[in-house]
Amino acid sequence: MEPELAGMIVERYLEALDQTSHLIAGAPESKLPCDQSLIKEAIKLVLAKTSKFDERFMILQEAYSKLGLFIPDQDAEIVALAEEAVVTMDPLNEGFRYLAKHGTIQKKIQADMFILTEELNQYISGQADS
Repeated sequence: MEPELAGMIVERYLEALDQTSHLIAGAPESKLPCDQSLIKEAIKLVLAKTSKFDERFMILQEAYSKLGLFIPDQDAEIVALAEEAVVTMDPLNEGFRYLAKHGTIQKKIQADMFILTEELNQYISGQADS
């Protein structure tokens, strides 16, 4: 991947993160600028060219892990409905039906974010060795 393309992908992904930051948990994958694998590759490329002392290095690490927040659109809709039900506390709100599924989705998000963090840590430590 060309560095210019990587930079463009990273910037668009950071914009998507900013635009979905109001969501409590579970952003729809359709908000991503491209496939997660391309975003991961782009972040790694930009990280490799960024000083570890630069604030951007930390921002990119966090952004890499936050890829785990992006879930299939259908799951994101379930999360939104369940969270709306909890916020409104309206017993007739259909979102209460999805609370168990919401919990399952949240566990998967946490697991995915952990895996992404570990994956990036291995990549960074490998870069330091080379």
